Amino acid sequence: MSVYRFNDVQQPVWRELPLSAESVAVFDRLPAGSYAINTRHHENPVHPRQAAELQDGQTVEVTLTKGPATLHGTVRAGGEPIADAYVRCEVLASAPPGTIEEFYGTTASDGEYEIEGLPPGDFQAWIQVSGSILQPFHVRIAPGENHFDADLPLGHIEGRVVVPPHPQTETL
Repeated sequence: MSVYRFNDVQQPVWRELPLSAESVAVFDRLPAGSYAINTRHHENPVHPRQAAELQDGQTVEVTLTKGPATLHGTVRAGGEPIADAYVRCEVLASAPPGTIEEFYGTTASDGEYEIEGLPPGDFQAWIQVSGSILQPFHVRIAPGENHFDADLPLGHIEGRVVVPPHPQTETL
């Protein structure tokens, strides 16, 4: 479980692992401020982030619940399934400055992926295939099962570096 305090930069305050399904974590001696609490497994968010505003001397209880949505689909390039493509979904809702809420997945050998525990809303889905740039897509997620297939464009850029010869220098 992670707690982040927000100011100009997202700063981790404390991380405690591992957590079971019904774990309780206590973060004490925190200064007043705006915080976000979430859990991660291998850097993938397990629960949507919950915000908490903490005043001096106050105790705030936060319960994390998985989002009710799942996104699945297939990534292709030129109609062919792509294995090991990286699929990242960023929540487009307003968040504290300097923060991004993301959920991740990787395609299997048949190009299929699944990302669970998403909150409903608008997402920017980014797909990256090894050796290529990120390709962005807009995805609207509703509670339940959501399907999004991507067929990445094929193309390439060729380049050549030409180094002009060095001019001859004459000595006098």
